[in-house]
Parts: sequence; C-alpha cells; structure tokens
Amino acid sequence: MKSLLKFLANVSISLFSVSITLVFVEIGVRVYLRATNVADPDKINTFNEMPKDIHLFDKQLGWVLAPNYRDKDTYVNSIGFRSSQEFQPKNDTTDTRKKIFVLGDSMVFGVKEEQDSIFTEVLNRDQKDMLFINTGVVGYNTVQEYLTLENHINDFNIDMVVLFYTEANDMIWNARPGMCNPYCSLKKDSLVFHAPDETIKLPFYKKLAAYKFLDKKVLQGKDFNYIFQKIDFNLFKGNSQTWTITRKMLKSISSLCKNNNIKLMIVDIPTDNQIINKADVTRQGLLKQLCEEEGVIYYDLLDYYPPDCSNLFIPNDSHWNARGHRFISNFLSEKINPQKL
Repeated sequence: MKSLLKFLANVSISLFSVSITLVFVEIGVRVYLRATNVADPDKINTFNEMPKDIHLFDKQLGWVLAPNYRDKDTYVNSIGFRSSQEFQPKNDTTDTRKKIFVLGDSMVFGVKEEQDSIFTEVLNRDQKDMLFINTGVVGYNTVQEYLTLENHINDFNIDMVVLFYTEANDMIWNARPGMCNPYCSLKKDSLVFHAPDETIKLPFYKKLAAYKFLDKKVLQGKDFNYIFQKIDFNLFKGNSQTWTITRKMLKSISSLCKNNNIKLMIVDIPTDNQIINKADVTRQGLLKQLCEEEGVIYYDLLDYYPPDCSNLFIPNDSHWNARGHRFISNFLSEKINPQKL
C-alpha cells in the first residue's frame, strides 16, 4: 500500500512539474514575442489564410472558387472552375470534343502560375479533340473531390475523370476535422461524412503561443491530428484507419464513374521526399493495388518524371512551374486517346 501511495505521489509530482514547465514555456514565448516585436503567429494552413476574394465558403464543400473571379494571373469561369472559357451544358450537342473532368487540389489548380501556363489551358489550346475541365481547388481532399464530381457529373457529357492524387497530404486530410472542410470518419467499417463548419474549431493546444510559434517555425500545419494519422499509417499500413477512409473514398469515386459509364484515371503525385530521397512508396503500392481491383487506370508520376526533375517545380516549392505544367500536358496527351473514349 505504501509503495502504491509513493508511486502515485511521484506521478503527481512529475505531472505537476511538467505542467509548471509548460506554463513557464508559454509565458517565456509570449515575453519573447512581445520583446522582439514579433507578431503572435496566427492560425497556420487554415481556410482563413486563403485569399478571401477568390474563395467563398460552401456549406457542402467547405470552400469553392468565386464564380467570374479575375485578376492578372487567374480566371474563374461562371461555374466556378479555373478556366479561361465557359463549358457547354450536357444538352448542347454542338461541342463534339471528348470531355475530361479533372479533379485535384492546388497542383491541378496551378498555384503561383499564370492562367495560360496551367496544363489544362495548354491542352485545350494545343489540341481540338478533347476538352479538359479543371476543377482543382487549393487545399481540397479526396472527400471534396468526390463531392465535386457528384455535384457536376450530370452537368456535362463527361467521357473520362482524371483524379490527381497528392501523396503528401490527401490521405491525411480526408480525416482532418475542424478546418472548414468536409471529412470522413469510420463507424463499424462504414464511412461517416461530416459537413464543414464555417467556424474553425481549434483545440486548446492550438491557442497557445508556444504551439503557434512552434507551428510557424517547425510544424507548418502538421498538428496532432496529422501526427496521429501518420503514426497510424506507418504502424498499420493497409489496415490503418487513415488508409481505410481514403480507400473507401476512392472506391466511391470509382463506383460513381462506373454507374455513369465514365472511365476513371488516377495520377499519383509523389512527395518531395519520395522524389529526392527515394523514400518509402508503400502508399503508391496500396493505391496501385486498389486501382487494379477496381479496374481503374493508374499512373505513378515517379515512373515518368525525368531523373532530375527539379526544373519542373517552383523553387523551394512542391508545385509545378510552367515547365512542369507543360510536362503534365504532354503526359496526358500521350496517355489519353480520344478515339478510345
């Protein structure tokens, strides 16, 4: 009994010591920020950081592009897609081009690139047999991409869907709550959809100056949820909750396409670490296996990037530059035969 009491006392003292230390760290960070005139870091990588003039909150998708938005580098058409042209509705028979519906995040949207350089613009300008409909939006996850397809699948005579899957974050963000985005969880092995909330719900630790400072300097948006998802996948791989949610979402996209007699292609975008350091590609293996099971066309860009592909990306950034978008336009031109659609 005395040993148990002693153990509990030691645990209590340890917890108290840790708590006091954290309090002093928090106070120290606040004093440092004030003394050095450094602004207290605000929320990192949230919807509120996005330019308010181009994004609008949407109760289903979380955020969408503002229809008819214009600036010197970006054009959004009346539907809300990044395109310099309008798209004819399904009942219009004058446009005989094959319609390719492109899903994705900031890679497809074309962050930091001029409108004319985006791969869909290049494709629509260079060839006349296909029309590429760019639905990419910054920060989108697979859940949002599924909902985008579901919302518009009957609006156009879609012949093929091309989903660009970003290995760096898609799997993690599909289960990420509290950031204005729709997300999914599991209940008895079934997907549960959670609608977006316009109000960002931050857990207590994210309100601390110490965390905000660490996030600004080191974490850069990799919060506890992100870390949990990474650990879950690294430990359990194909049986992880993280991959299971994404697998079910991708199967939902596949089923939606099959039910509408639309071909589906998934283009796998590797992480920087996979490109530079030849890091583990377990995620690609799982996605490839899923595509084989579903009869989905699959391409891994790791197999197609040139040995030195650094000149395809914006310096110090993971997004494609104009040369990278030209590479993707050439890639799609080679892989999609309009005569077989």
